[in-house]
Amino acid sequence: MTAATGTMTRSLDELRVRAEAGNTVAQTILGITLFESRDYSEALRWLSLAADKGSPRALLHLGSIHEHGLGVPPDLSRAHSLYVKAADAGEFFACVFLGRLHASGSLGHIDKVNALRWYTAALHQEQTVAPSAELDEARAFVEANR
Repeated sequence: MTAATGTMTRSLDELRVRAEAGNTVAQTILGITLFESRDYSEALRWLSLAADKGSPRALLHLGSIHEHGLGVPPDLSRAHSLYVKAADAGEFFACVFLGRLHASGSLGHIDKVNALRWYTAALHQEQTVAPSAELDEARAFVEANR
């Protein structure tokens, strides 16, 4: 084991201890770390705990798990609900993901009105997020559908 690997393992162990003690931030970070390492069943566990406490970032990642069927059957209705909660709490990416769901027709029909609503909500956060493909996506949709 390298020094970096040992440090990372200790950090994850410390994070897990905090998460098990009920720390919402630790639960969210641990859940996202597990999500990114593709351990979706464990990610689901920690993200669910943090989402139940209202963590916007946990709600976002939990929505992605349900949208894409990562370790669970795909459930767009559940994903939509989680994204709405995250977006209502100010989560930029949730606004973009909601815009995509409505613009693509993934929810059963193309809904440009709601897509425009969510992409516009994303743009309202333009000054607080780094430039990204998602920001460009929201800008392009809004400009094309005014």
